[in-house]
Amino acid sequence: MIVMKFQVVFTAFTLALAGVTNCGADNIFIQDEVDDKKEMVTCTLYRVEGIPLSPDLPGFSRIRCQTDSHGRAKVINLPNNLSDNGPIKSGQIQITVPLSSLSSGIIDMAAGDVDIVPSETLRYARPDMRDYYRMLVVRVTDKKGDAPTKSAAQLSDDILGTKGDVWNLATGYKRCSGGKLNIVPGLGEGVVDGVLDLKINYVVAGEYSEDVEEWVSDKFDQIEDKLGLRYTHRMYVLPKSVDFNYVAAYATIAGYTSVFHDEFSSYPAITIHEIAHNFDHEHSTKGYSEYGDRTCTMGLNQPWADDGPRACFNGAKSWEFAWYSDRHLRIDPRVENFRGKLISIDDYLNKKAKSDDEKTVIRIEGLNDADLFLIYNRAKGVNAGVNEFRNMVTIVEARAYNDYSYWRGALSDGEEYRSQNWNKSGKKLIVKVCKTVKGNLDYASVIIYLNKKNNVPCPLKCGSDKEFELSIQNDAVTKLRYIVQRQNTGGQWGKKKLMLRSLSKNELFVDNICLDPTRCYRFKIFDREQKKRGLKSGGYTLRWMGDKIKESAFPKGPREVTSFGDCST
Repeated sequence: MIVMKFQVVFTAFTLALAGVTNCGADNIFIQDEVDDKKEMVTCTLYRVEGIPLSPDLPGFSRIRCQTDSHGRAKVINLPNNLSDNGPIKSGQIQITVPLSSLSSGIIDMAAGDVDIVPSETLRYARPDMRDYYRMLVVRVTDKKGDAPTKSAAQLSDDILGTKGDVWNLATGYKRCSGGKLNIVPGLGEGVVDGVLDLKINYVVAGEYSEDVEEWVSDKFDQIEDKLGLRYTHRMYVLPKSVDFNYVAAYATIAGYTSVFHDEFSSYPAITIHEIAHNFDHEHSTKGYSEYGDRTCTMGLNQPWADDGPRACFNGAKSWEFAWYSDRHLRIDPRVENFRGKLISIDDYLNKKAKSDDEKTVIRIEGLNDADLFLIYNRAKGVNAGVNEFRNMVTIVEARAYNDYSYWRGALSDGEEYRSQNWNKSGKKLIVKVCKTVKGNLDYASVIIYLNKKNNVPCPLKCGSDKEFELSIQNDAVTKLRYIVQRQNTGGQWGKKKLMLRSLSKNELFVDNICLDPTRCYRFKIFDREQKKRGLKSGGYTLRWMGDKIKESAFPKGPREVTSFGDCST
């Protein structure tokens, strides 16, 4: 074990649970798990993240420690060196603290030695994103009758769609996932359509939300087994009079609890965001704003409304949810390129994808797991309400599993994203949107390659003609030239050169042309000095109508000829 002392503040709760199970906590506090001999207590650190009312306001982040039996304690004086890079990973660090360091539900890391439990011993079960989950909505009323603005029936419909509400927490996840992730009402005595009315013996007006939350959790622990409550996630809805310090809601990352300020529980952009925290997702950032990527529900996807905005997630979050994984593509541009289509998520969900080159999310491998994620942000159907960069290919970077995503760009027709010295290759990464197409299948035609390494051209729209494509890599010595000619009706090769180029030393060149498939053609490559040495390195590849018809290292020289097309006569 590693022993260290601690310093900084924060507050969190909860474990991630998969499947429709009963969280069923007894009324056991953190002191119940004390080892009598060592007088030590073990708990897991969780982060809580709160969403601000506007981009100009800060959200909040807290740390709490929770035991397996749902005992809770605030953590203060957390050390900066507990995490190597950025915030701690919620639910993945356990600590053992002396009983003497506990005081009124507070763990002070600076008060005594703390043991860090080795991570490999932590029992952490990541939820399956293709499953059913039970949401228990807890509508909180105080001793004076101060309650949320909306009735239990209204909350049930706004959050779970039990009376036909079209866009809400449940339908949002169901539609974005294509029916793979489903949120259904929690069950138990006194629970009606997933909502439990809970009265606490406190006055909440003007009180801080975290204090009220703790009162609610204490009451909840007392009644949970008695009422036979069954849920995988619980959502507290507190009255408007509670002080939320300019945040709309907050939730535990990799946990099962979320807390909402009154009417904000009716806004699906907020409920989907907060429950994604429960599912272990971080924010989608852009520039200096932690919530700046407004193409993603994990950014600040405003304006908020009861029925929208209807939007899903960016490329990084979509990759991790894995709902469209049968059309994911992961490439290392140092060894391969890509030419194909990024299709709209709505068209994928409507089963319009047919061809192998039609992808939903592309992941480009980078250095130290700093990968790029591409998605076609088509504003249509399930994603019709997306706020920014509509109908463009968006690019974000993510550096580890379910880490923050970082905005890198958006491309429309003809635009490129470039990154120098990609993955220390010495080559420039090129991502280009050749064009976007609307039709039965909406897509963006995309090429990805390392410049002067494995270049690939944009596809041509050839109509009744067909595409001929070539890629040539010259060496440092040979003076290469190539030509393409068409055979005339008399069987002679025409004088007109359909393609012609002399290559520089070490040059990588790609080209394509539309040709009539009923005619015969020849490709001729030769050493302008007519030497028989061939290439020391490199070579060339020819494709006709999408098929590879020739791949050669040009080993001997001084020339090679390849015929293609209809050469039967």
